[in-house]
Amino acid sequence: MQSHAVSQAETPAVRLGRPLLLLNLLLLGLVVALVVLSQTASRRNFVERASVATENLSTTLAQAIEAEIDRVDIGLRNVLFDLESEHSVGKLDPAHVESLLGQQLELLPQLESLRIADAQGVVRYGRGVEAAGHVEIGDRAFFVGARDAGPMGPVVAGPVLARVSKKWVVVVARAWRAQGGAFRGVVYANLTAERFGRLLDGVDLGRHGAISVRGSDLGLVARRIANAGAPAEIGSTAVSAELARALVEKPNGGSYVARTAMDGIERANAYRRVGRHPLLVIVGLSTDDFLGPWRVQTTEVTALAVLVTLALAMGSTLLYRAWTAEARSSLALIREGERYRALLRSAGDGMHVIDRAGRLVEMSESFAALLGYRREELLTQHVSFWAPDIGLPEIDRRMKAFEIGTTERISSRHRRKDGSSIDVEIICLGVRVDGEELLYCSSRDVTERKAQARELEQYRHHLEALVAERTEQWRVSEQRFRALVEQSLVGVFVQVHDQLRFVNPGLATMFGYDSPEEMIGRMPAHTVVAPEDRERVRDIGRRIVSGQDRITKLSFTGMRRDGTRVSIEAYGCPIEDDGGPAAVGLLLDVTAQRQAEAERAAALLREQGLRNAAEQQASSLRELLEQREEFVRVLAHEVRQPLNNASAALQSAAAGLITDGSGDRAGAAQRIARAQSVIGQIVASLDNTLASTALLASTRQIDARDADVGALIDLSLGDLDAAQRPRVRVERISSTRTASMDIGLMRLALRNVLGNALAYSNAGSEVILRVIDSDEPLALVFQVADLGPGIAEELLPRLFQRGERGAHGLPGHGIGLHVVRRVMELHGGNVDVLRHQPHGTVFRLWLPQGQ
Repeated sequence: MQSHAVSQAETPAVRLGRPLLLLNLLLLGLVVALVVLSQTASRRNFVERASVATENLSTTLAQAIEAEIDRVDIGLRNVLFDLESEHSVGKLDPAHVESLLGQQLELLPQLESLRIADAQGVVRYGRGVEAAGHVEIGDRAFFVGARDAGPMGPVVAGPVLARVSKKWVVVVARAWRAQGGAFRGVVYANLTAERFGRLLDGVDLGRHGAISVRGSDLGLVARRIANAGAPAEIGSTAVSAELARALVEKPNGGSYVARTAMDGIERANAYRRVGRHPLLVIVGLSTDDFLGPWRVQTTEVTALAVLVTLALAMGSTLLYRAWTAEARSSLALIREGERYRALLRSAGDGMHVIDRAGRLVEMSESFAALLGYRREELLTQHVSFWAPDIGLPEIDRRMKAFEIGTTERISSRHRRKDGSSIDVEIICLGVRVDGEELLYCSSRDVTERKAQARELEQYRHHLEALVAERTEQWRVSEQRFRALVEQSLVGVFVQVHDQLRFVNPGLATMFGYDSPEEMIGRMPAHTVVAPEDRERVRDIGRRIVSGQDRITKLSFTGMRRDGTRVSIEAYGCPIEDDGGPAAVGLLLDVTAQRQAEAERAAALLREQGLRNAAEQQASSLRELLEQREEFVRVLAHEVRQPLNNASAALQSAAAGLITDGSGDRAGAAQRIARAQSVIGQIVASLDNTLASTALLASTRQIDARDADVGALIDLSLGDLDAAQRPRVRVERISSTRTASMDIGLMRLALRNVLGNALAYSNAGSEVILRVIDSDEPLALVFQVADLGPGIAEELLPRLFQRGERGAHGLPGHGIGLHVVRRVMELHGGNVDVLRHQPHGTVFRLWLPQGQ
């Protein structure tokens, strides 16, 4: 009784302790999950910001280097133009050629040298050539490329060790050809590796960041790191395996994470190819630099989570102790009442108390329900009322004979209120309460249990008969199965511990044996498996024998007794054998079937390959024809007139040089400047024409990336005529530093709008470029305002259509604004026009952000 009371007192504490423990575990899991999720998202954010920074830097530097090469290429074309003009009037004057090269070097101070080689590769003109003696470059890759490339763009190569200056340089070369196309030689310029290094200076890359420029065959041109260590070896082609794999997948630009081959520091890198040239800009930020703040943040968040968890655990402990004390106090008050109630409910289905006279003095509700009476109908009734089968003398004898403290178990029958009888099992205990001797009884209805026992006895006899019958049937079935197995063409085996316990004649014949006895117990089971499949078949066999796999199908190559091979398909399952775990299986010889399947598959592959090749060839031919027709049509329509203008300007410049033999170089320079201006118009027209053709034919989404807004403005201003550039005033009202865009397309659009504003406004008047933030819609707005005559009302509805121009008399083809509109549409934005007070026009380019 005392132990029962103690367990009752401890029950509320246990009931509270488990939920509190589960709650604390749940909160701990929630805190851990929140810390992991938040820090995972934070780390992803740090990595993304580093990726955007490296991609922006690599793109900006690639564009800067491309602009540098473009400026050098303009100088090369000027030299070729002057050489052609000089050659047309007679033999070249070496002094004049050297003077011409010197003038270009003054215009391009970034060059180490500017030289001319003849068709045999002998360097004839340029700084240091006379002192160096006979120098040949005919074996250089840039000379061969310029000679074989035709009238295409410049050839860029490097790094190479210059044979005159003995410096590491990057070479920009152009072929010198006669009017008939005959190859006369090469004009080439040398950019030193130090020049590329200066382009990389001033970029903040953290403590261990690095920038490098690599040229042909990934040779190192220049490298800058934040903490200068050992100088990098120019021309080295050692790169990480990650960069090599990335260039195979994305040769023009991409990103990767790797340890640099030169210093072993892990960095997040981004690379960009410089235009169409064999130069690569690689920008890397050290993972230790940009993940350092994240690690500090993770430590702080983890410490805070630990403190929160400890606080919750202490609060739960205090609550548990307070509840336990209160529960024990409450249980002490009701212990006595619960003790008596427990006695009534503890012994069987129906608890009842009888005095020495055989009268019922107390009972449980279950006892009344057992007999079908209400409690009031049974109280004070004699035992004979519900047990008529026991006579009154016997009842009186038993009531007088029971002893206090003695337990007795008896079987009897009780009569219910409805007249039915039930079998009961009664446990009786004599007790003395307040001097009165009572018999505590617990009655349990065992009527159903006895009926089940009788039924089970009948089933037992029936099952014994069935077992005897089934045993005889199994013996007959075993004889039939053994006969079937021994006569079957399918191989049947039983394997115990890699030994064949049973083999049928079909399996022995399958592997070239005369009888099963030659295999049973005389050879390991794996002997019939080809060497290349033995380990796999052994592993599957072990899983089958151990019961891990039930019915298993496998295929393998079998070895016959004479060494020939057969294709086998097997089915196996585990069984129990006297010798331990075993497996039984069936083997099928599918050699002929596999050969037929292989022949069919080979025929299908050949047919499919021929069909795919034909379809790919047809598709490629259609695509090439469509591209050629579109490109030829656009060039024939848009470029003919600019080329005629360029021809007239060049003829005028040549005539001026002939007639000004008196030494009037100023007039000749003016004509050449006009020719250069016309050539600039041709380049701009070609850019717009090619962009228009590409944009009109394009159906893919642009590759928008975060780009520096200041770099976009600087590049666009750099594309303008140097004489007109001071007229543009830039107002940066927006605080936005980077924006999502295709910087090449936005550069073309902004250059077209600025060029139109300068061309159509009064000479000397100011053009304003404003950069403004817009909240509705969320966008970055480039606003270009001029003080020109404005746009006619009738032209406004079709202003951005291809070929539409106003009556202003200025040269052009009506595709510049068409390209602007198409570029903004590809970015998801638009372009509109407003009047500028008191006169002039305002163009607004809306570049959406936050999409």
